[in-house]
Amino acid sequence: MFKAFDLADKYRTPVIVLSDGMLGQMMEPLEIRNSKFEIRNYSKPWALTGCKGRKPNLIRSLYLADGALEKSNLILQKKYKAIQEKEERYEGLFLDDAKIILVAYGTMARISKNVVKRLRDKGEKIGLIRPITLWPFPKKAFSGKPSSHRRYLVVEMSYGQMLEDVLLSVNGKFPVEFLGRAGGAIPSEEEIIQKIKFF
Repeated sequence: MFKAFDLADKYRTPVIVLSDGMLGQMMEPLEIRNSKFEIRNYSKPWALTGCKGRKPNLIRSLYLADGALEKSNLILQKKYKAIQEKEERYEGLFLDDAKIILVAYGTMARISKNVVKRLRDKGEKIGLIRPITLWPFPKKAFSGKPSSHRRYLVVEMSYGQMLEDVLLSVNGKFPVEFLGRAGGAIPSEEEIIQKIKFF
């Protein structure tokens, strides 16, 4: 949450923190750690702080002068490009030697981590990509020097909301399969393992 507020302040853009219904149903101990997160004060020359000693700020989204709306859009495009270049976030487990990589977020990432641990203990080369940002989608996680035999399995508590992002990131270079359930149904570790066996 600290990071979400910081990014919203830094880029002057909405940030949405996504979770799933499982979070509201869980009961487990919570460990509160001392955060070393630094609260930064970003320059806000656009802010309405009174105009003594400077020209008044006018915040608007309606631009009628010829070329003014395009100029505003170009400024936004520059900002979006900076966000895409600097703010991709993901957690990667065992990506260097993995032949099969699970891609999952939220509750499914937690379950997928258990699958990875179980199969790694049996000597299977399996890894995990857990996107932390869904936009910008962490394409860099898919751009290393993978084995030519690599395969991806997208696991979701939905019917493919993230699948297209993975397909675009893989860009046809590797097979991508999907396992999803919805309506409160949660793919189990056993279901994931069975899908891997027949993948």
